[in-house]
Amino acid sequence: MENLNGVEMTLFVPLLGRIFASKYFPQIFYDAKALALERLVPAHLPEKRGSDGIYSDSGSCTLC
Repeated sequence: MENLNGVEMTLFVPLLGRIFASKYFPQIFYDAKALALERLVPAHLPEKRGSDGIYSDSGSCTLC
């Protein structure tokens, strides 16, 4: 899994969004499978990891 290219890496974007929504807005959107897969997200995505350990881009979320 360490040899992912740019296209393959973009597939994590929807997963990360589902994880974020499931953690912070479970009453609106909850995906148990996405939460279960969170531990499998490559650790070399630190630029996407917020200070609280959640993968997010706080600049793009107006509700956060």
